[in-house]
Amino acid sequence: MIGLVIACGVVAVGSISILLVLRSWGGVALEVDPDVIREIRGLGQVVGEVSTGFTESDSIVVTDYVFLNVGDSGGPGALNYVSDSLREKGWSVVARPGYATQWQTDRWADTLLTVELIDKGKDFLDLDVEKAARDAMAKAGNPDRILMAIVRRTDV
Repeated sequence: MIGLVIACGVVAVGSISILLVLRSWGGVALEVDPDVIREIRGLGQVVGEVSTGFTESDSIVVTDYVFLNVGDSGGPGALNYVSDSLREKGWSVVARPGYATQWQTDRWADTLLTVELIDKGKDFLDLDVEKAARDAMAKAGNPDRILMAIVRRTDV
């Protein structure tokens, strides 16, 4: 029991030390406006979410992933449904890199939204994102209707 208390104390001191180093380092977390996430969640049934962060320059860039079950159609129909909804909300397409569509809006000028279909064979670079995607596909039942919305700040 005493060993457990000591171990918990060491973990707490270690966590506090890491936070103090990050604060003294001056790293600023760049996160999207919470209203962006609320708007994305409103595009369909949320079946999963996860956030990741990476360091660039003197900032920690936070990327949010929202997994959506959209409409009754799968594949391109789901993507078209979300595209129409985003246009109605004032978002504009800025790029179409392969299997995804990237969006921006004047309301949140320093925000980039990428929407893409995901499938069972998709490779993910981040294990947390992969787990969230697999859980979302299992929860939705029909993985063909799952879209992944990726949103991050661009003012790095």
